[in-house]
Amino acid sequence: MRIGIVTFQRALNHGASLQMYGLYRTLKKMGHDVKVIDYISDHQSKATLKKKIADTLNVAHDRRKAEQYRKFREEFLGADITEPLAPDQLGVLNDRFDLFIAGSDQIWNNHIGFFEPFYFLCFVNDDRKKYSYAVSFNLKGVPESKEAAYTERLSSFMRFSVREPDGVEAVKKLTGRDAEIHIDPSLLLNTDEWLSCIKGVEVPSTDKYIVIYTVGKPVALVEKAKELAKKKGLKLFYMSDFYGHLDVKHLRGRGPLEFLAAIANAEYVFTNSFHGTAFSINFHRPFFTECQTQNRYNFRSESLMRKCGLFDRDLSNNPDALALADKPVDWERAEASLNEERRRSAEYFESIVSEVSSK
Repeated sequence: MRIGIVTFQRALNHGASLQMYGLYRTLKKMGHDVKVIDYISDHQSKATLKKKIADTLNVAHDRRKAEQYRKFREEFLGADITEPLAPDQLGVLNDRFDLFIAGSDQIWNNHIGFFEPFYFLCFVNDDRKKYSYAVSFNLKGVPESKEAAYTERLSSFMRFSVREPDGVEAVKKLTGRDAEIHIDPSLLLNTDEWLSCIKGVEVPSTDKYIVIYTVGKPVALVEKAKELAKKKGLKLFYMSDFYGHLDVKHLRGRGPLEFLAAIANAEYVFTNSFHGTAFSINFHRPFFTECQTQNRYNFRSESLMRKCGLFDRDLSNNPDALALADKPVDWERAEASLNEERRRSAEYFESIVSEVSSK
């Protein structure tokens, strides 16, 4: 079957690129003709003053990072990404694909992606082709001012797959319909599959180390990592393009494969990122997550940790979490949970392909 994926395909963000590959690769393994739609938003050419200043400060790192992402897409997607398409060109896709999947990532979070119709498959003229997979709102509820727009855009979907219980509640409130919960696509591929992607990729150090990875402003995360690094006699690296906590060695301008390698080879991971948490679990690396950042709460990480029986590793809700550093992690329980979720996701893909084939 010809399947088109709608996601944040050009974001220079580790989680965004890796979840895209996870979904693409999973569907390819099932024998489908899969392509990622290379959507070029009108908003992508615009930048805030704050971002322009940051870009100026990080110009060398940004160039390196962009090149790493280009190489990643070239090596792992190859020809399976469409030509770049502007909003007024999307109509040509209707005859090219039998099925469209919106997902994953936070494409239905109204704070991200400019709430563009593209991410709700509004360009698709046959509603029977419209499905989602593990989409995240990452919100307790959608803004009242956007409820009508959400309802209009979502009502034409055949079935809903979201990532968190809050997404189920949002879909029910907005459409009156049920949604299924499935795992992020980055978790559809197992440990060995991801390790095969990073053979030969450089790691931060040949010495044992702790890595910090954040996407929001941390509260106590960095200080906790310093505390454990001092106690254990480990090197400490901060994987971030931002200028903060300069007493820690920063890893700037890294691409998605370097991100994976840094986590896969760390003694411990400290993160407030969903994908930092997800890959720590997938690689069986002891981790500590801080769900509460200075800006907002990470419901996605909480949901995943609860599913895997690892919520006690949240620094926000367990001030004594560092005491777990010397205790073995029950990876067997976590892996059993992930394998069950992978099975459920495979059933969902088989089911929606069967539905479309029968129409």
